[in-house]
Amino acid sequence: KETASQIIQHGYAGDFLFLSRPSEDSKGNAELKAGPFPENLSADFRLRYPYRVTRFDANHFEVIVDNKEAGPVWMFYSDVWHPFWKAAVNGKPVRIYKANLAYKAVSLEPGTHRVHFSFNSKWLSWAQFSLGVLSMGWLFLILLLLVSEIMAA
Repeated sequence: KETASQIIQHGYAGDFLFLSRPSEDSKGNAELKAGPFPENLSADFRLRYPYRVTRFDANHFEVIVDNKEAGPVWMFYSDVWHPFWKAAVNGKPVRIYKANLAYKAVSLEPGTHRVHFSFNSKWLSWAQFSLGVLSMGWLFLILLLLVSEIMAA
């Protein structure tokens, strides 16, 4: 909720990462809280750490970020959460948490990290491959019909 209130602010241009200190609920589950924030939402309490985007396309987001806190922080990626998204921090698979009902978040320990989000669906890859094979079959059939028509004339 707190992060969402920051995203809808007039000055938000999608040009920063959301980082937050983790907290736990009464059952010991990690909570992804970005606040609390004061009533004045124009106040800026973002954790500003150096980061560099090294890859960005439809199925990949890779960023190098430096957590300068003494403990772990949450990195929020404001892109729609889906169960086929995977994440790795420094090459090791990590759990992606659903943050603020729709976004993705990973926990980062202190230090510099390479965070890589990737989307992969085996079913979708199989469907694209099958469609490609069928399309090539139809093109081959059309080519065969054209050649047989030319030979018959």
